[in-house]
Amino acid sequence: MKLFPRLVLAASLIAGLAPAIAQVPPPVPALPDAERRTSYSISGSTCACAVGFQLYGDGTDYANWIEVFVNGAMVTQSGNWTITSPTGSLDRIPRPITDAVLTFSTAQTGTVQIVGARRPRRASQFSESRGVAARDLNQVITDLTAQNRETWDKINDVTGRSVRTPPGETLALLPVLASRANMGACFDSSGNLTSCVAAASGTFAAGDGITFTGTNPTTISVNADTITSGTLATARGGTGANNSTNSAGDFLISGSMNGTFVARSLNALCTLAPAACTAALGYTSISWYGAKCDGQFISGQNGVGTNLTINSGSPNLLSSAGFFTAADTGKRIWVPNAGVAGAGLSTTIQTVTDATHVVLAANASTTVTAFATTNAKPLVYGTDDTAAIQAAMTATPVGGILDIPGQQTGCLIRQQGSNVYALLQDHPFSIRGHGHFSNLMTFPDTPSTVDNLYVQTGSYDWANTVWENFSIGDSASFLPNTLLMYTRHGKRGLALVENTAPYVGIVVRNMSIGESGNDYSLYLGNSGSAQFNLIMSNKIWGGVRLNNVADSHRILYNTLQGSSTFGGLIEMVAGAGKFSFIGNNTTWAGGLKIESGFAPEVRNNYFEELYATSESNNAMVDFNGGIGTISFPAFTGNIVNAGVSTTSTPVRYANVNLGNFGDNTLSATPARTNVTSVTTLSCIAPNFWLTGGTHFSTALANSYAGC
Repeated sequence: MKLFPRLVLAASLIAGLAPAIAQVPPPVPALPDAERRTSYSISGSTCACAVGFQLYGDGTDYANWIEVFVNGAMVTQSGNWTITSPTGSLDRIPRPITDAVLTFSTAQTGTVQIVGARRPRRASQFSESRGVAARDLNQVITDLTAQNRETWDKINDVTGRSVRTPPGETLALLPVLASRANMGACFDSSGNLTSCVAAASGTFAAGDGITFTGTNPTTISVNADTITSGTLATARGGTGANNSTNSAGDFLISGSMNGTFVARSLNALCTLAPAACTAALGYTSISWYGAKCDGQFISGQNGVGTNLTINSGSPNLLSSAGFFTAADTGKRIWVPNAGVAGAGLSTTIQTVTDATHVVLAANASTTVTAFATTNAKPLVYGTDDTAAIQAAMTATPVGGILDIPGQQTGCLIRQQGSNVYALLQDHPFSIRGHGHFSNLMTFPDTPSTVDNLYVQTGSYDWANTVWENFSIGDSASFLPNTLLMYTRHGKRGLALVENTAPYVGIVVRNMSIGESGNDYSLYLGNSGSAQFNLIMSNKIWGGVRLNNVADSHRILYNTLQGSSTFGGLIEMVAGAGKFSFIGNNTTWAGGLKIESGFAPEVRNNYFEELYATSESNNAMVDFNGGIGTISFPAFTGNIVNAGVSTTSTPVRYANVNLGNFGDNTLSATPARTNVTSVTTLSCIAPNFWLTGGTHFSTALANSYAGC
């Protein structure tokens, strides 16, 4: 064959082999002005979805080209999804890849998003000293533009996905990883992101001062001592679920520091935030400040007694009745006859062995063997609530209400240090209870010079302050259907003492106060200015004394019992008057003694002498006038029964001017004079006289000018 034909044949063969060696790539398409993101909604599918935008990544590491999200959560590539192309193998087909397909390794359900995320890199360069083909240039420039678009999509103002500031502002670096791990994100005072509030796994705990708003309740302030709406509350604290009761009526509150929410009773909640509860509920409870009110009075008088045994020099106490529990460890206890020279032993319970045996913190000084407790010598034990109640009183705002819960055990109180009181009220607020079993229980070691509840006026206005519906004394000895003495320890039960401002318009009602035998149980006065005060519907063993008081006091419808005092002792300042003593039942040895006053009225009372009176003039009712003449008194409609001592008289009517004495029933058995020391210028009107069983329907033989 000649040379030319051979060349022609070779050229033809080469031309036929060219398509098999390399195809000419398609032109680089323009980059659409659209977000490089494609979204699908699938159900139980591996997707096999078109990527939907051009891919310019080199090699086959497509995990560096795109990001894949399922239901908002990014799914890493390794083992979870692949990218393929029907054009061919990713490492051989030209760029850009326009027909890429995403396929999951396992079926997915939900929203799938494919987002451009090309990692910038340039592994090769154009060859030097030659021109660059238009397609090559278009591919590189469009690749760079695609990367810019992906960055712009993340940070632009409309669809951006990064934290940005307004123009002119900057953000500081985040705290280091160790400081922000497992923490929430907050903004500090400079507006920079910082870590805050450690959140426990699966929970969220708000930080100090964060406020949630909404409806029912309108506001919840966590760790801000704020309670609103009264339906759902939070409190300062973070003691966790140790007080959680999970009972009906509990409040849902934040455990705060431990990031939990727990259910707590109102009392447990208010123990954490007492000031908040006072503001929200309108009263302060002594239980919020730690008062346990678990005092036990074991006397036998109320049907529950015990026999006590303890040896001198030993701390081991045996109580035949099994009252003790492990919860009694550390409580104050009084053991009768076991102290020095047979006095009571005051100490604490160190160990509870069982229900009948305890170990005391001090040894007995006197041996006691099977001693049966009595009302005069009871076994008393319980938490010393003095400090807790005093803290609650101090915290109660002026004009507020202090609440004493009602239960069948007492709130044990004792002398505070060397003070002359167990409890001090030094600013005006009302104290209320829920009946007799809201009890301030006086501990037997309270000295005879110490008042139980001492109230001093200071410079405050006490108008309309009320003490009501609670008791002061030995809680368990109260038997409402008997005349047994209700006892108490210390000096005065409720001492209302004026030291600066007067008591004007105060009220004491529905109270029970026991008798200590050391002074009057209810005392009011001191400065000569108290006036317009009401003492009503109380049961007071140990009587009432108004000392150095001014006008218009009313003692109405009380039961006043005294063995060592009068039922009432009235000592008004000179010139004061308009005192009322009406509808009272005064029994035992006590009666009524009036030392002064203008126009006092004593009406419709019952005075009964069950024990011999100790009154110096031997009278059940004594208009003594020891401070000044008693002018214009009215003594009408009363029943006076002097039925015990042979020398006492029902009424002594001395130092009276222009008195009105009538319509009374007076009895002196055995026979003796019903009325003595009657002054002139008084009217002794018709009365029912009963002397030694004999009825007298007219006045005494002597007629007085006032009639």
